[in-house]
Amino acid sequence: MSRFAKVVAVCALATNTPEAKTVCIDVAQSAERLGVDPLLAMAIAYKETHFRPRPGDGGKSRGVLQVSPYYHCPNRQAKGCDMLEAGIRYMRALSHATVLTTPKKIHKIKPSERVAYHVACHYKGGHTCGSASKASAYRVVRTMRKMRKAVE
Repeated sequence: MSRFAKVVAVCALATNTPEAKTVCIDVAQSAERLGVDPLLAMAIAYKETHFRPRPGDGGKSRGVLQVSPYYHCPNRQAKGCDMLEAGIRYMRALSHATVLTTPKKIHKIKPSERVAYHVACHYKGGHTCGSASKASAYRVVRTMRKMRKAVE
C-alpha cells in the first residue's frame, strides 16, 4: 500500500461522516500537490473544523482550514478564492520561512516535529506565536503523531 493510500485510510479513521472523509481526502490531495506534508494539513484541518466542510464560528475565517480571505485571498475577498488551496499555500510559505528561525529545542517537541510545530503555531496566531497558539500547535503535533502511527 502506498503512503498516500495509507493517508487516505487515516481519513476513514479520523472522520465519522462520508462528507468529512471526502473533505479529509481533498485536504490530503491538495497538500500533496502543493508540497506540504499531508499529515500536517490534515491535523490542522482536524483541529480547526473536524473536517466539517462548512464550519461557521461567526468570525471572518472561512473553509475547512479557517482561512482569513483578507490575508490569504486575491483582492482580499472570499469570492472566487479556493480556501483550501489558500490555506495550504500559507502553510507552505510558513514552512519555508520557519526552517531558518526554528529554535533548537522546544519542550515536548521532537526535533523532526519543530517545523510542523512552528507552522501550526503561526497558522493559528499569525505573526506572533503566543501562549494560546503554542497550545494549539502542540495539539496539532499530537494529532500528527497519532495519524503518523496509523499510517505506519
